[in-house]
Amino acid sequence: MRANPRPKRVVAQNVKNAAQNLLGGPPSSAELFDPADSTAAATSHAALKEWAEAGRQAALALSKKAELNSVNEALELVTKKFTSVYSQAISAQQPTSEILADFEEWKGNEGYEAWPLFEKGQKGISVKAKEKKAAQDQAKVAADCISRAQGRALAKRDLYPAGPDGDVGTVCSGLADATGAWGGTSGHHGTLHAVMEELLSSVQKVEKWPPRVCGEVQAMNKYLNARNIQSIKDIPKGSLYSHAETWKWPDAKSEKLGLNGKWISRGACDNCKQWLDRIEANYC
Repeated sequence: MRANPRPKRVVAQNVKNAAQNLLGGPPSSAELFDPADSTAAATSHAALKEWAEAGRQAALALSKKAELNSVNEALELVTKKFTSVYSQAISAQQPTSEILADFEEWKGNEGYEAWPLFEKGQKGISVKAKEKKAAQDQAKVAADCISRAQGRALAKRDLYPAGPDGDVGTVCSGLADATGAWGGTSGHHGTLHAVMEELLSSVQKVEKWPPRVCGEVQAMNKYLNARNIQSIKDIPKGSLYSHAETWKWPDAKSEKLGLNGKWISRGACDNCKQWLDRIEANYC
């Protein structure tokens, strides 16, 4: 079965490492601290304690960069207030709502000059930290999807080291999204999901085999049923990762030498590539 050659398997850990090298380590709670959001702090005394400590660390970090004494003094005032809130959270003598109400009152009175300075300095840091975390989270999801898609295909392949037989075809495929993974093999002609039929309806047959018998189709069919997909629009674009292992038959020279065929990592065939590209699936 001919397929589009792909580079050697992308290793999931390499994706994580690349993200770390590009973006550095994960942002700290102090960098992520958003002065305009205390929602999480109100949920429990433990959450309030973490919130106050993150705010205190953020204020300390800003004070180290302050060039003017007046700014440094203002940030010290903010630091002390966060320290006070931290102590109140530990003692848990008051409801979190009362502690935060007192904090809001402080911002408008004793902290009316200090808080805006802190808020202005921290806002930009928080925005950048959140963007960085989102990018790292996305890279982790991608790495996990790659690992699980490859894992499904390799697990099936490894059951058949001698190659295709009545149970497995010439392709073992794996498909994964953020929370699940499905496997498939080629050569099966079972009933297909209505959305799978719709995807295949626009495929121009450019291979020797029918588009519906590929391993990727079987894996995708399982995904559609598992996710209760009702239309192509329900498939989040770019959310799926596909991996295929294809059996390479020995050529004449290899056969003369007594060598067997072998499984190799390949991309989708030119039939499957059409519908996989339509949903913006990722190859891995």
